[in-house]
Amino acid sequence: MLDPARPPELYADNQWSVDRTSWLQWAVEPLAGRGAQPETLAHIFTERPVYRPEEEVHIKGYLRVRKEGHLSPLSDLAGFVVVEGPGDLAWRYPVTTSPLGTFYHRFQEKDLPPAPSRPLRDAARGPLRPGAFRVEAYRVPRFEVRLHGPRRGRSTRRSRSR
Repeated sequence: MLDPARPPELYADNQWSVDRTSWLQWAVEPLAGRGAQPETLAHIFTERPVYRPEEEVHIKGYLRVRKEGHLSPLSDLAGFVVVEGPGDLAWRYPVTTSPLGTFYHRFQEKDLPPAPSRPLRDAARGPLRPGAFRVEAYRVPRFEVRLHGPRRGRSTRRSRSR
């Protein structure tokens, strides 16, 4: 039988000593703070990684809370999306999440320098998950692929001769 009032001796540093702490106290304390705490999750992304200067950037985000293994949307939450550019450039846009915990913002600014930008922030919670994109003048490469080979491949069946 274990007596919570009389803890066993401790052995440390090559000697035995008496434990003066409340032994087995953890067995009678509340369990609420022991599990995983609720965690806010965000996934922010753009439609594609590279945009031309005249195109608009589509920024989409999902906000969820993971609690006790279940995900639930963060709905009707007001915050900001901050798009950070090269140097000290930054644009701040207010967004509100839908009942499903999503938001959308169309980003289009004039005279953007050709460097990476990131839609990364929520005003209350600080930086969220990174999702970088570039705005630069590019052209789609034009090329042709030609494949040459026999019209008919070798048969894998073996003919049986009798």
